[in-house]
Amino acid sequence: MDDPMNYALISEEGVVENTIWLCAANKEDFPNAVCVEDRPVAIGDCYHDGVFMRAGEPVLTDAERAETLLAEPKIDLESQTTTKNPEKRTSPGFA
Repeated sequence: MDDPMNYALISEEGVVENTIWLCAANKEDFPNAVCVEDRPVAIGDCYHDGVFMRAGEPVLTDAERAETLLAEPKIDLESQTTTKNPEKRTSPGFA
């Protein structure tokens, strides 16, 4: 079965004009349609060289965003606390 997928309709200037559900069998009816896969593409986003962009940044899938977040340096919360009482640790500003 040809399940519908999300597609973006791209203007001649490379701007997303609309998003639609489309079956691959009907793709030729929309020559300016590009499959967005799992990307949360929206009207006004840009599409250049095979990449969807929003505000100068690539539009990432949820999996790509999660991977990016996991790769970011972790904050060491232990080093962000102060000790006023050896048995009690408090956050800065909360004495």
